[in-house]
This record gives sequence, structure tokens and C-alpha cells, in this order.
Amino acid sequence: ADDLTSKGTVQMTGHGAVVAATVADGGIDYTQAPQVQFSGGGGQGATGAAVMGVASLNITDLGQGYTSEPTVTISAPDVTGGRQATAAAQIDKAGGTLAGLSITDPGTGYLRVPQITFTGGGGTGAAAQATLSLAGIVLTNGGSGYTSPPKITLDGGDGQGASAQAALQLKTFRYTDPAGNALFTN
Repeated sequence: ADDLTSKGTVQMTGHGAVVAATVADGGIDYTQAPQVQFSGGGGQGATGAAVMGVASLNITDLGQGYTSEPTVTISAPDVTGGRQATAAAQIDKAGGTLAGLSITDPGTGYLRVPQITFTGGGGTGAAAQATLSLAGIVLTNGGSGYTSPPKITLDGGDGQGASAQAALQLKTFRYTDPAGNALFTN
């Protein structure tokens, strides 16, 4: 039988970098993206930025004269590559006013509350205010030297309850055969 350990090279590398941040709870009532801080875990240098999605739409003016549902437009995200949020309006036909708003896609890539506009539907004056929740954390630097996942702290943003967890890549295992072909990499 062939003995693989005598016919190739095994390399163990890695520096304990943060490779991902997973949202555990998006939180509520944010008006802007909170600051992201990494602490503990034995390493240093990890940095990231919070990106938000639309969590709620609160009607601030019911408007008047609506005979059909107006089109709801939520402004584009702040981050290039983000996805624009979408929503639909419901009206009270008897009163000609807004009766409700439904988020059809919360979008992602918002750093601050987007603008909400209403067009069509035969009426005027409807207005709404959005709030945000944490949609993700974009890592800008994985740092190094981490031996356990650092704690992620989210500061500011005027909301509450958002949380995220860091994931590390501690070691990379690579087996290369004598011809230089990587037979296994994790």
C-alpha cells in the first residue's frame, strides 16, 4: 500500500484572521449604521462596517384623495452594490388615505435612513419614515493573531438590539503531492 505521508508535503499555515461576521439579531429602530468594533480573542486589527436594511416604515402623514394604491419608492442604498428596498402601500378607499405599508424587500447597503416617496394613486400628501436594522458587516480587515473569535460591539446608530458573531480561520491545511498538485486544501 502507498504511504501518502512519504510522498508529499503537508503545510499548516494561518494567522487567526476574522473571515466572516454573521448577524445574530438585526435589532430595531436604527436611524444610521452603528460603528463596528472587535475586541478580545487574543488578536488585533480586525475592522468592519455595518450595512443596514429597512426594518420598518412608519406612516407620518396619511395623505388625502387616494383612489388607488400609490407607488412607494425607497431611495437607493448608500453602499455601491447594495440592493434597493421596496414596499407597497395599502389605502382606505372610503377615506382616500394610506392605511398601511408593507416592506416587500428590506434591501441592504443603507448607512442612514432612506427617503420615502409616494407617486400616483390620485392623492397627495402621504409621508413615511423608515427605520433600519443590521443586514450585515463588511469586513475591511481580518486582523491577525486571533485564537478565539473576538466579540463584536455595535455602537451608536440610535437603535437597539443588533448583534453579530465573528468567525475565524485559524489554520489552513494543504497537502501537495511530489508533482506539486494540491490534493487537499481546507
